[in-house]
Amino acid sequence: MKALISLSALAILSLAGEIFGFKRQTNVLLIIGLLVTLVLNFMDWNTNISYFSNMMQYDNFSVAFTGAILLCGLAVVLLSPHFFKVVETSESESYAQLLFLMAGGLLMVSFSNLSMFFIGIELLSIASYILAGTDKRNLYSNEAALKYFLMGAFWSSFLLMGIALVYAAAGSFDLATIAAYSTKGNLSGYFYLGTFFITLALAFKVSAAPFHFWAPDVYDGSPTIVTLSMSTIVKIAAFGAAARLFSYALYPAMPSMSKIWWILTALTLLVGSLGALQQTSFKRLLAYSGVANAGYLLLGLIAANNNANNALLFYLIAYSVATISAFAVLLLLSYKYDDENGEHFKGLATTSPWLAAAVTVSMLSLAGIPPTAGFFGKYYLFTQAIAAGHTSLVVVAILSSIVSIVYYFRIIINMYIPDENSLPTALELPFVYKIVLIITTITSLALGIYPSVLANIL
Repeated sequence: MKALISLSALAILSLAGEIFGFKRQTNVLLIIGLLVTLVLNFMDWNTNISYFSNMMQYDNFSVAFTGAILLCGLAVVLLSPHFFKVVETSESESYAQLLFLMAGGLLMVSFSNLSMFFIGIELLSIASYILAGTDKRNLYSNEAALKYFLMGAFWSSFLLMGIALVYAAAGSFDLATIAAYSTKGNLSGYFYLGTFFITLALAFKVSAAPFHFWAPDVYDGSPTIVTLSMSTIVKIAAFGAAARLFSYALYPAMPSMSKIWWILTALTLLVGSLGALQQTSFKRLLAYSGVANAGYLLLGLIAANNNANNALLFYLIAYSVATISAFAVLLLLSYKYDDENGEHFKGLATTSPWLAAAVTVSMLSLAGIPPTAGFFGKYYLFTQAIAAGHTSLVVVAILSSIVSIVYYFRIIINMYIPDENSLPTALELPFVYKIVLIITTITSLALGIYPSVLANIL
């Protein structure tokens, strides 16, 4: 709760910077504020306290997922100053929207009432729509914002209908009451239909196939720093909310929907991996990679137990750390060459070997190659899915992972092939970029060597 209050205060402070003329100091103030918020968040560890008449629950689950969201948000803030030199937009307003997005994420991983869950997902979504259109003079950014808004509004209606149907069956929005109702047996058809609608809405939010079609265009059209926020913060919040909801309150309805979950997960894995094979744009490749990774994460949701939630959190952290590294280098390249398609990764090892090394570790982690965090992230998810009786899905996931090696290694190989069309000039590497890349690279390797640090945190 302390973290949510602190984050809301930071958002208001960011808006005040535009009014009172200290917007140039906003970035520094937010970095300090987010560090303080992280400390306040982990002060709630092992407390298990409810707030607002039991509408929000702060337990180790919410503290851990909130910590992951805050760390990703801190990385975005650290990498963002160069973005505002290129894109003509209000710095204070953009920071405020990012903080509101994070606040929505905090609500989504801490709710114990479906009304608070809906408020959280709408707060996160509205901020995402605005951020996608931050680059107002770019038609692709405008198109991304419009597509995201229209599709998001459509699927929000499914979410609201699903919540209403679950309420009609259980007689309450409270998760504990819904969980007690769902364990009695003889569940109402309203309950199953409501669970189905909620599943579809969350499938859209995590870009699971066949509800993924918005992701490539929105990821590609949005400014890179915004795409990074969507790839990390939004994904952590969405999967955290889904894990909280399905593992606690709606799990009894899942066996009757096993075929739907199987198709959803298998399709997401295959569409993501095969789609990424066809991409030449780095951002679109990472968009399809995000779809495939959503498929791996769905394995954790299907298992729906505390060990599966541990595996889910571990993989989300591994995926986010690798994604931050990749996008940080893409941001540097986009500033130098004034485009964001990622074609300039070719020959990067010649001009900037340390940056190439960071991207290599990132790609290896996303591919699940040891000794990186991504390897153990997939291992934990696969073992939990097998324990839950979904061996066939794990086979599909392994095949998807094998396919992913092709497009991840294509990036690595291109970096180590000299680019004859460009002069070997090194990229200017700002200090904060050095810090972020060092931390993310070391974290990817450290979690691959000592995975037990996070393996059983919940």
